[in-house]
Amino acid sequence: MLKTARWRGLVVLPADTVAALRDQRRHQLEERLAAGGDYVDRGLVFCDLRGAPLSPATVSRRFERLGRAADLPGLTFHGLRHTFATLALRAGVPSKVVAEVLGHASAHH
Repeated sequence: MLKTARWRGLVVLPADTVAALRDQRRHQLEERLAAGGDYVDRGLVFCDLRGAPLSPATVSRRFERLGRAADLPGLTFHGLRHTFATLALRAGVPSKVVAEVLGHASAHH
């Protein structure tokens, strides 16, 4: 969910990201069929086996496990926001744009 209701930006996704999201949707539909009547479709991209939202603790644990497997220990899920901001600023993206993408009301210099 975005931090501000007024933000209506266009997000352009790379083709491999679109492919990954399509794969996720196929996987989710398989889980839904397997769960039968226990599945509640809430329109979520990522959810548990019954369609419920994932808890923040579950997401953090899974991310940390994946980070260790990828030899990136210490990187947290929330840390991705900071990593994105740092890399975007280093690439020359204006701080105002980075702040908007992150959902902040204003850019801090």
